[in-house]
Amino acid sequence: MTGDSDSYSHPARKVDLEELKQVAVEKHRKVPAVTRRMVAPEFPEVDPATIGQNLDDLVDADEIRRFNDGDVKLWWYPRENEEGGSVSYNELFDDSIDFDEIEPEMVPRDLAKEIAYEKLPYYDPGSLWRDIARATQSGIMFSLGLIIAAFGGAISGSFGLTEETYLLVLQLGVVGALFTTGIYVAAAVLDILASREHISRDPFPQVRQFFR
Repeated sequence: MTGDSDSYSHPARKVDLEELKQVAVEKHRKVPAVTRRMVAPEFPEVDPATIGQNLDDLVDADEIRRFNDGDVKLWWYPRENEEGGSVSYNELFDDSIDFDEIEPEMVPRDLAKEIAYEKLPYYDPGSLWRDIARATQSGIMFSLGLIIAAFGGAISGSFGLTEETYLLVLQLGVVGALFTTGIYVAAAVLDILASREHISRDPFPQVRQFFR
């Protein structure tokens, strides 16, 4: 962050916070709230994570509002005041929330997910199965690395290991790749079923905590 509170320095370009706010406002006219990935395409040279940080800067500046369901951050421009500023209610929420008692960021996670799911047509809260699929990707890459290392080492002899050791590493890589790929495919299928509401998204809520 530079000394100028209206801009954010990035190696590719500067993001003007006022420009960012106007983009968020325009996107927001069609939906109750926006995600960083809805805004990021307007700034193609800037990483979406940087856009998210800048949107948080606008929240800190009291220009827009933020709603965090625990997995996804949502931002909105207060429609009750076209000039921006502080508001206590937005159509994203419902009458079950007493804003005299609780701030939007403190809405219970389960209720936040339910509200966002009902109010936002594009909202995707994810699932335990998707978290598992993402986690297994690292296992797949590691297993493929073992296979490549075994082949490369055996051919070049660069590691100075015996043929039996290279064969063992290769076997471990193949077994690991098959195992993790199987889990990935199964989890991906279950995620699709969950997105279509054929099965539960979070059958074991406590387990999903490990992926956060």
